[in-house]
Amino acid sequence: MAISISAAIPVFRIFSVEDACEFYLDFLGFKVDFEYRSEPDLALFMQVSRDGCALQLSELHGGVCPGSAFMAHVSGFGELHAELIGKKYRFMRAH
Repeated sequence: MAISISAAIPVFRIFSVEDACEFYLDFLGFKVDFEYRSEPDLALFMQVSRDGCALQLSELHGGVCPGSAFMAHVSGFGELHAELIGKKYRFMRAH
């Protein structure tokens, strides 16, 4: 059998589910693939995706720390930029 390695899926640490959903779902346009909590009041682990890009978001300690970066190849960058600018996301606007 031939070796095959698929794209990596980064796990980003989140501190606020509400803020993460506002950014990844409302602003960036990802959709929720799954959500998991082992009990209703415990930390959330979820996967979001848009087109071929998947990201995992976790309230658990051990995910990629805030301030880290990752790279994704984007086709139609101009269109994506226009889409994002048109949303007037509050954290992307200066005072």
